[in-house]
Amino acid sequence: MHPEATTKERLRKFAYYTVESAISQMTPDIHQYTIIFDFKNSGIKNISISQLKEISPIMQDCYPDRLFRAYAVNSGWLMRMLWNVMKPFLSVFTLRKVKRGVMGSLSF
Repeated sequence: MHPEATTKERLRKFAYYTVESAISQMTPDIHQYTIIFDFKNSGIKNISISQLKEISPIMQDCYPDRLFRAYAVNSGWLMRMLWNVMKPFLSVFTLRKVKRGVMGSLSF
C-alpha cells in the first residue's frame, strides 16, 4: 500500500469492490470470509492511519456478519503500534474476530 498514491474515495471504492467481489464468489453454503494481512516488507511508509480509519467503518458497519476472522502475519513493532491506534475505532464485535496469537510479536 502506498498511501500517497490514492484518494479516500478510491480507497472506499476499493474496499467495497473487494468485499463485494469476495461475496460474489461465495457458494450458497458459505457466508463469511477471512482476511489475511501480510506485513512482510512493510514499513511506516506503507501504513496510513487515516486510510485505515476510512475503511474500518465500511468493513464492520456495512458487512458486520461477513468477516469470520482477521489474521495479521509477518508483523512486528509496526503492527503493535498500528493495533494500539486502531483498537479504539473498532467495534467489540469486530475485535473478537481478530485471531489472537498469530500476529508475530504482538500480544493483545
